[in-house]
Amino acid sequence: MPAAAALICLVIAIADGDTLTARCEAANGMENIKVRLAEIDAPEKGQAFGARSKQHLAELCFQKQATVTPRAKDRYLRTVANVECEGVDAAMEQVPLGCDLTARPAAARQGPTKESAGMGSCPRWRPATCS
Repeated sequence: MPAAAALICLVIAIADGDTLTARCEAANGMENIKVRLAEIDAPEKGQAFGARSKQHLAELCFQKQATVTPRAKDRYLRTVANVECEGVDAAMEQVPLGCDLTARPAAARQGPTKESAGMGSCPRWRPATCS
């Protein structure tokens, strides 16, 4: 999917530490879209530190204006996008707290892979900071 124009949205729900629902301006009115943050892979709801990761994303974005820049669609048909909530890069704000698996710098702007996320034997969640 080629890079699309940025959308101006209001974040209306947080599913977990890397997925949110945004109500965005569209050509035919307002549209709700499910968005997966690009570049990170946060713990899921039932996994260790999943609740803290979700809470942190909510603190950053819930009920705030967001700029959503779509990059692709994932296998669940969510829009994979860069998201800025009130000017703050939501994905990169998850990294310093250890609320994602990848812990990669912003310069590594390529989607997460199982290898880079350390999936398998040792996830890279940092319990001391994301608890």
